[in-house]
Amino acid sequence: MANSFQYSTSLNIITWPHGSRFGDSTNMHEISSSGVVTYLGGAGLNYGEISVQDSAVVTEIASTGYVQITNFNRNGLSNGGVTPDHTNDHISIGVKGTYDVNISLAVNNNSAQSYIVDFDVFTNDGTTQLINLHSHRTLDGGSTSVGSISMNGFVALSSSDTIELWAHLDTTGSRSLTVEDATLTVTQIGGSTA
Repeated sequence: MANSFQYSTSLNIITWPHGSRFGDSTNMHEISSSGVVTYLGGAGLNYGEISVQDSAVVTEIASTGYVQITNFNRNGLSNGGVTPDHTNDHISIGVKGTYDVNISLAVNNNSAQSYIVDFDVFTNDGTTQLINLHSHRTLDGGSTSVGSISMNGFVALSSSDTIELWAHLDTTGSRSLTVEDATLTVTQIGGSTA
């Protein structure tokens, strides 16, 4: 029979001449015989997102130390063991593994002086810096400069980790800025590497 199915209840795998399905009758991964992967129902990778758009919240940054960016105001889409939490300005990881982390920012200088601002991603309330997720930008003085910044990297995360965005200055004086738009996303791309 050209469209007959074979079903294994112990493995929850359905195979048929056109590919295989993994999961149950409503939530499954389908892999066609040509290798195309389709997610049905709530199946899919672990992922999550927090963001802010058109913010007017001013962030004050001292000349030393890091300050967490705390003006996220929206939880985006999520799936599986990832929990977006804009109230605490972080994303919680529920499944240990390797993740693709992406950040996109639009930043306004609110100070009269020019300066360099560094953005970094940390885990667990600023405990550990993820050194491959770092960017800096010079913002011109006069409260008119807008800078766009993006970062991307693969990181190994534990099931109890949180991911946050932090900033610090490369200057001797304190400055203020507004993170007008920001998106922070994580997507699990692999299992644990450690």
